[in-house]
Amino acid sequence: MFFKRYVLGNIKGILLLVSLATMSTLLGIVPPALVQWYMDSVLVGTNADLVFKAFIAILLAMVAGEICKVLFMYFYSKISFNLVMKIKNSIFYNLIHLPYELFRKQYNRSMNLFVNDIKSLQSTGIETVPEIIISIFIAIGSAIYLSFINPLFLIGTIIVSLISLLPLYYINKRQGKLVEEAHKYEQDMTEYIKNFIDKPIFTKIINKNILISNGFKKIARLNMLFSLKRELNFRAYLVIRVFFDSLVPAFIFGYGGYLYIIGQLSIGEVVASLLLVPTITKPINNITGYYLILKDLIPRIKRIITFSKIAPKAKEHPLVSIPKVEINELEFIGVTYEVNGLKILNDASFKITEGQNTVITGESGAGKSTIFNLLLGLYNPQIGEIRINDVSYENVDFNQLRNFFAISAQDVLFLNDSIKNNLKAFNQMATDKEIKRALYLSCCDEFIDQLPEGINTNIGENGNKLSGGQRQRLSIARALITNRKFLLLDEATSALNTELEKELFHRLYQQNDITIIQIAHRPSCEEYSLQKIHIENKKLTTYQIA
Repeated sequence: MFFKRYVLGNIKGILLLVSLATMSTLLGIVPPALVQWYMDSVLVGTNADLVFKAFIAILLAMVAGEICKVLFMYFYSKISFNLVMKIKNSIFYNLIHLPYELFRKQYNRSMNLFVNDIKSLQSTGIETVPEIIISIFIAIGSAIYLSFINPLFLIGTIIVSLISLLPLYYINKRQGKLVEEAHKYEQDMTEYIKNFIDKPIFTKIINKNILISNGFKKIARLNMLFSLKRELNFRAYLVIRVFFDSLVPAFIFGYGGYLYIIGQLSIGEVVASLLLVPTITKPINNITGYYLILKDLIPRIKRIITFSKIAPKAKEHPLVSIPKVEINELEFIGVTYEVNGLKILNDASFKITEGQNTVITGESGAGKSTIFNLLLGLYNPQIGEIRINDVSYENVDFNQLRNFFAISAQDVLFLNDSIKNNLKAFNQMATDKEIKRALYLSCCDEFIDQLPEGINTNIGENGNKLSGGQRQRLSIARALITNRKFLLLDEATSALNTELEKELFHRLYQQNDITIIQIAHRPSCEEYSLQKIHIENKKLTTYQIA
């Protein structure tokens, strides 16, 4: 599915990349071929015009090759960025549509995908891989050309390059260990300095400056030792690399010179071979780096593919469609909900009918918010049943179910936009009359009227230009603008003073088209409700309020 969607879905782009890579390969071997012709045919003559034409031809071939490389990398980047964007969108879509309990389990994993895996895929895959592909393509073309000049040139080049990998691999591995050791002592030195500078009183009082200085000198000496070893190892790596890089040209000079003397090779072929060798040895010398890149990328790609396959479990029964206008009853029947074996609710039963405004009370952590999460279908009870209009939640489409509820909680999220656009984000079709009503019922009209730009005022990042109470009132207005049957208030007025909260409830509870279910933090909240649900020791008790 992943391959079909993201790879075969970009087949035209892939064919374009293959074409550009092929052209880059051909144009990559054209300059050596032109140099060979130039050395063997043009220089032996006396035609100055031909010399100039040869020079222009070589220049154009080199420029054309670079243009093809640039085009390849541009289109590769374009296709890759588009692919990464599609993957991000797909993963994000899957994530937000997961059942809430599964969403919580996958949250850290998904964050790691976005922050590390996809980021690495984007940086390494887009910045490094195209260079690898082009260099391999050109190396293959150059190898074929070199084999036509002399097969032994190609065999010798490959053998020497492969032999050079062994000492270079060992030195490179040792370099990694030395870098880690040096970094460790750098961290120790920083920590040592921090410990004493952050505690000046302790440092001055103990009066052991010599002891402290000697401790620092010891760590600094070890850091210097490993830094010098690291530097020496790196220089040895460079010397060995230069040695092996020089062996191949020396071999071609020596053996090619011999073949030239006995008349089996032209001077142009020798020079062309020297030009071809670096393009062949480059991917071989970098094979360790290529391996490490692939070793890092492949597990990340596998994790991305695995996560992209995660989908909500399909309902076993046909889903029942319930018209919004007919919703008039919610019911918990013997509901037990637990997390990791710890019961949050035990055998909870209650009923809320349309217009029966209900307040939920209990100590912090008693399970009040859990009731809301169960009502919204975010949690599923282990025992018991939740019903809406006598239809089990098991048979209801949760996307439709959540359209019956609007919610306002303590912790809210706002767009960095105007008040009006924050409201309309929840209901694009909201009229000015509906917006005005929502602002009035939530007591937002009082502070909005005092703003210079009124409803068009930008509220900043996550509403940081508003006070806590203003943000809560705007959150209630945003919930009201959705015109849903049930309004869930999860301590949504905790930042309001008593007088303002009373006025807000007075306006809100006069509405007959909304059934309010409220988690209360003050006893005064109960006076507007018809029913009270109290949670204590995981048990629910229901009271009818006169």
